[in-house]
Formats: sequence, structure tokens, C-alpha cells
Amino acid sequence: MTNAQKWVSIFLFLFVALLVLSKLTSRNDDETNNNIDEYNSTQNEPKNDAEVLLSSNKCLECHGPNLEGSASAPSLQKVSEEWKREELLKYFKNPRSFSDDPRISRFKGKYRLSMPSVDKLNDEELNILVNHLLSIY
Repeated sequence: MTNAQKWVSIFLFLFVALLVLSKLTSRNDDETNNNIDEYNSTQNEPKNDAEVLLSSNKCLECHGPNLEGSASAPSLQKVSEEWKREELLKYFKNPRSFSDDPRISRFKGKYRLSMPSVDKLNDEELNILVNHLLSIY
């Protein structure tokens, strides 16, 4: 066997060894991540449900990814300072009925879109969403 053949053999052996080692360690990382995801899903169930509702109902598109507000809609981070739970539930069901409410009328002309009703959500989903919004400080 020539020196060149020896070097090629060593290189191939190291390559295969690293490939096997890589597969073994990535499998352990996947299992660890799955365990972490399972833990998080059981610990943060309401928050995850609320985040899914915010995303699937396009709230984040207008109110911003962190609900900090945007050019399209105001911030939702301190909702609890101005809204009580029952009022907020009624507002989500029929935002137009609040058009004369001072909390809403101050935004007229400032934002290009008006709040759509969230009639696609059932009462349980609305409660999850409202509870989450009232908990953001």
C-alpha cells in the first residue's frame, strides 16, 4: 500500500467515524428537545393557547409581534389598565358597538384599520384570549 493510499484510507475512516458520532449526538439532542417541548407544553398550556389564538386570528399582524402596537393598531400590552374582563369580551364580540367609547374614539384617524369582530372564536377561546391580554403588563 502506498503512502497516498494510506492517507486516503485514514481520511475515509475519520470521515465515517465523525459521521457516526454526529448521528449519535444529534439523536440525543432530538430526544432532549422533545422532552423539553413536552415539559413546556404542560407547564404553559394557557399561554401557548393564547399565543396560538393571537397568531391564527392575525392579531399579531396589526398589533405587532409582541403586541407593542404598530402603524395599523395600538398596543395591547396594558389592556388591563383600561378594560375590565366583561367589557373586553363584549368588545371582541362586537367592536363597532364601542365606536363612541372614549377608549376607542381616541384612536379614530390614528390607525388605518378598524378592529374586526372575532366571531370565529367560541366562548372558551375568547376567555383564553381575554385572560391573556389582561395579564400582559
